[in-house]
Parts: sequence; C-alpha cells; structure tokens
Amino acid sequence: MNRRLKALAMASLTLMLAACLTTKAEPTATVRGEAMYRERLAVPPGAQLEVLLLDVSRADAPSQTIGGVTLSDIGQPPTSTTGSDRDEHGCIRSAGYTWCAKEGKCVRPWELAQEKGFPSTEEAFRAYCSAAL
Repeated sequence: MNRRLKALAMASLTLMLAACLTTKAEPTATVRGEAMYRERLAVPPGAQLEVLLLDVSRADAPSQTIGGVTLSDIGQPPTSTTGSDRDEHGCIRSAGYTWCAKEGKCVRPWELAQEKGFPSTEEAFRAYCSAAL
C-alpha cells in the first residue's frame, strides 16, 4: 500500500507541475508611448497605426512579437508652428537647443562638446553646464 501512495503522490506532483508550466503568465509590465508624424502632409483617409513590441535580444534568431496594437481612425497630427516648443529660457528643443548656465545661452550639446572638448554625453553636458563660473 505504501508503494501505491508513493505512485499516486508522484502522479499528482507531475500533473501539478504540468499545470504550472502550461498556465499563461499574467502581464508584468505596461508599455506606453507616443507616435509622432513629422510630415507636413495630411494623413490619408483610412490610415491605421500599427505598433509592435518585438523581442530582438537574440542576434542569432529572428525577432519575436511580444505584443502589438493597431489603431484605426487615427486623425490628423496637431499643427504647430516652428519654435512653439521653447523652454523657460527660450531654447527651441525641436531644433536641438538646451540651456547651458555656464555659457548663459541656448546651445546644442553635441556642438558645445566638440567646441569645449568634453565627451558628447548627457552626463558630461550636465556636468559642464552646471559647473560654477
């Protein structure tokens, strides 16, 4: 009788493990974002936006689709005038300008890095521009 109980316990354990392996996992993250349309043309009627989240982590394998969404009736992009995205210092972000306190003006970080000889990284730019005069 002891053998029967062991066999039954092993069969139950095997079924429980199989159920755990085949159960679909719940989503653990949410991805949010914006889609930009930079052309100054109207979106054609019936246009759709398809967004896919792909796993491209393995260089030796084709990408795998993790999830996606297709949006219909996406409407037209908002109209904006050039320079309408100025920050509190008057820097036009869409043109690549950012305020640099040390220089006292709006600069393009990569151009300033080249001119002043520091690495073209966000950290180096912040360190340079926030340095005491």
